[in-house]
Amino acid sequence: RRAFESTRVPCDTCEIVLGLAAIQHYNIPSNESYIRDNTSSHSGMGRRIEPMQRQVLKSKIHRAVIMQADVEYEGSIEIPEDLMLAVDLWEKEKVLVASITTGARLETYVQKGPAGTGHIIMNGGAAHLIKKGERVTIMAFGLSAEPVHAKVIVCNDDNTIRKTL
Repeated sequence: RRAFESTRVPCDTCEIVLGLAAIQHYNIPSNESYIRDNTSSHSGMGRRIEPMQRQVLKSKIHRAVIMQADVEYEGSIEIPEDLMLAVDLWEKEKVLVASITTGARLETYVQKGPAGTGHIIMNGGAAHLIKKGERVTIMAFGLSAEPVHAKVIVCNDDNTIRKTL
């Protein structure tokens, strides 16, 4: 009886509480978080239980330097193609840019710049928050039910890759 009470899980579609037998039937590990498909009944027919999707870091460019800030441009951050490839960033992918210098943080999207130039350029209104010469960390996140090993690089002052983590 104690095992039954300590493992009760509320159903997402009604007021019924699933006990130990249901948890064992659906093979729910007790140490994981799960979401349920709300479209099926308690009979188990067609019911699928999936691991919860989590937002996890997938790409990080650390200690890069903003080489130019252009308020007049329409928006985005330009990153050289070689750095994008090193951390698996796509053109138009959403990124979080955090200034190590001032603490400012903003979200924007990536534009591909010429490889090998080291020119990371802050464009549009974001250039009011993060200016030329500031050190930044650029991060992208993805959804996954499994742990993800992020691709991380650390940059030199000229935005060449100092090391890969």
